[in-house]
Amino acid sequence: MSTLMIDCPFCRNEVPAGAQRCKDCFNDLSEYKPVQIKGLLVGVVLLALVFGAAGMWSWQTHYNHGQLGNAIVDKDENRIVLVYTSTMSRPSTRQLAFDEIASVELVARDFVLAGSMWEVFLVTNTSERILMKLSTKKSLEVYAGSIAQQLNKQLTIVNKIRSGADFFGNEAG
Repeated sequence: MSTLMIDCPFCRNEVPAGAQRCKDCFNDLSEYKPVQIKGLLVGVVLLALVFGAAGMWSWQTHYNHGQLGNAIVDKDENRIVLVYTSTMSRPSTRQLAFDEIASVELVARDFVLAGSMWEVFLVTNTSERILMKLSTKKSLEVYAGSIAQQLNKQLTIVNKIRSGADFFGNEAG
């Protein structure tokens, strides 16, 4: 039967597990408690995941959602022209006739780590949602109302921003 051996924390020579003193350097091992790296490692990994997720959300918001360069409402042709620009892809355009658009939608969202975000979508007759504008700095309610009025379409506001009371599970009165 073999004895479980550990390394002495002072001289790094092998000693039997549970020994009171090291047989080589004679240091007292009874007070020594080995450091638990497992808990520390789990904490570091979780912290890295949180920062990684926040970084990916920030990158995705900045590069992917921020592609719409301009929206031009052409009342003479009864169409809206969307111009997409990005540092990640080539510029492109998309044209939609007023008849293809069912409504304009304003979505307000609240993120715990990132704050509030407003998005304006064109909703087509086939229920496709096309991003028109995104902002994390200010509300786009006036912009969405202006687009809906120019297109003569209904404006739908989807409010997903929570007040402090209902955020913590209490009903706001």
